[in-house]
Amino acid sequence: MLSLDGAYEPSHIGPRAEITGDLLTLLWRGSPTLSAHFTALETGGRVYLKLDENGLRNTPDSDPYATVKEVYFEDGRLTVLEDFPFSGESTEVMERTENNRYGNVTLVTGELLPLVQGSWKSDMLGVELRFEGDYLVGLTKTRIVGLKRNYEQGGRIYIADADPARSNIEGFYNMYIENGCLFATVDVSDAPSIVIEYVKK
Repeated sequence: MLSLDGAYEPSHIGPRAEITGDLLTLLWRGSPTLSAHFTALETGGRVYLKLDENGLRNTPDSDPYATVKEVYFEDGRLTVLEDFPFSGESTEVMERTENNRYGNVTLVTGELLPLVQGSWKSDMLGVELRFEGDYLVGLTKTRIVGLKRNYEQGGRIYIADADPARSNIEGFYNMYIENGCLFATVDVSDAPSIVIEYVKK
């Protein structure tokens, strides 16, 4: 039987599936919603995945918000049929992807950390940023990773929450270091975003 191992995504952002051996993990925006073992059954050109668990959950201990009715692999695509209590059935057709949970990026945390250690200040904002090891220490203490977008040239390294389900870090979006300066974007409702420049203290 064809190996199903790998990651799968549709053409839009949000859903993702990962298969390792007989374990299927479904995700929504980087956050796992189901982790289930399966038995594969090949019939009529399709490989059906019979799951030992089918409830989609926001957290492992929460009640299911939807169920998975069917999962199968055919013609290089993974199809997941889900059933929601209020909106009914929804089908996601996914193809193999080289993206990781952070997107079309390469993890470069080892390259990032020596560049950011210490405190950073900005003339635009009175709040300092401080990096200790692989943590950004501010209002909270957030473990970070470094990312390079595979479709960009140059030495820009993005700083992201180690949890790929979190799209911002310390209230900032699109934080990155480039040419010795650190930049952080503040999202403003009904107005252009503000990019704040930080320099090392």
